[in-house]
Amino acid sequence: MRWSTNSTPVVAVSAAILLSVLALGTLPVSCEPTPEEHPYLVEFKAYVDISSDDTSKVTISGTFFNPASSKVAVKAISIPLGPAELIKLDPSSVSTSEGARVEIFDGPDTTLLVEVLPTPVPPGEKGSFQISYVALPGGYVKPWMPIGSNSTAGGYRMFNFNLYNPNLSLVQGITDTQVTVLLPRDALLTQLSPLMNLFYPNKPVIEANLVTRRTQVSWTNLTVAPGEGRLFIVTYSLLGTPSPPPQSQQTPPGNNLTTAGQAPLSMTLLLGSNGLAALTSAALTYLLLRRKLTQPREAPVMKEETHPKTILSQLSPEEMKILETVQAAGGSVAQRDIPPMVGFSKSKVSRMLKRLEELGLINRTTLGRTKLIELSETASRLLSSSD
Repeated sequence: MRWSTNSTPVVAVSAAILLSVLALGTLPVSCEPTPEEHPYLVEFKAYVDISSDDTSKVTISGTFFNPASSKVAVKAISIPLGPAELIKLDPSSVSTSEGARVEIFDGPDTTLLVEVLPTPVPPGEKGSFQISYVALPGGYVKPWMPIGSNSTAGGYRMFNFNLYNPNLSLVQGITDTQVTVLLPRDALLTQLSPLMNLFYPNKPVIEANLVTRRTQVSWTNLTVAPGEGRLFIVTYSLLGTPSPPPQSQQTPPGNNLTTAGQAPLSMTLLLGSNGLAALTSAALTYLLLRRKLTQPREAPVMKEETHPKTILSQLSPEEMKILETVQAAGGSVAQRDIPPMVGFSKSKVSRMLKRLEELGLINRTTLGRTKLIELSETASRLLSSSD
């Protein structure tokens, strides 16, 4: 079904839009800085502003170049968002650049936003685009329920966002890809589980503004991700929740990344160092940050009677994909066969399998030079109950 920002749902699809999307939608994603024959991105950015009510305002923008060797004019930019049930898009919130219009296509596998440019960009010219929309609560931001618990009163949150490749080429060494996430007011970066990092990918830039009392997490100079796109995760908790984590000390709002007597308007934390001086600076900053990071309440090992949605909602889409792949293979599959089946690297699959094993959702048995991955009885029951 197609939705227009200027009208009610319609069934007919504009021939001009479809032709332009189809003409560009099959363009290959290049990973080499070689001369391009197809339109390619110079900048590709996503900015996400998260509210305390778990809504996320997202702005995806970019600039592109249509080489003189290209045989087509760029008429529209199509940006996949992912499955509708994982986004919870508010159709009325979608907006675009001045003079352009945007169309929303809800497909079985993904929601697609298409910005029809006000003027086609011919070969040899540059162009730009910008699309904004709001994801409702339960979309990109989901409450985190510690395993074995039946309450989300702790105020823990997981932000899970996929930036998918548009119908323009991304070129390694040329395309500048950036993702920025602005957390809600008084939110604290929180490690939700010993098996989970605060962020994914690692080594973002953190800026804490004591005037606005908001923290910003940014990834810059990202390498081009192969395949469809790239996943970004930030875990945090909301200050002043009914069940504060143990062994941590709450601090007054607005002073969550400084010690007493210090009040810088912003600070930048680079997770990583370059030389002894940088390592020392990073260590000091980390100590300041860690004093304010909270840890969720420890919970017992997952109980089988826990509602399936409670457990499965804590998994990332990639982890769910692995479980569903093993289930589709009859409940067991060799570990070496999983990467090509799901499209992830061997190291990424290995990390996810380790976490799934810790959660009691899979069993791993050595099988020659590889391992046999089997769904646990609990996982089989949860997946069946969630259907």
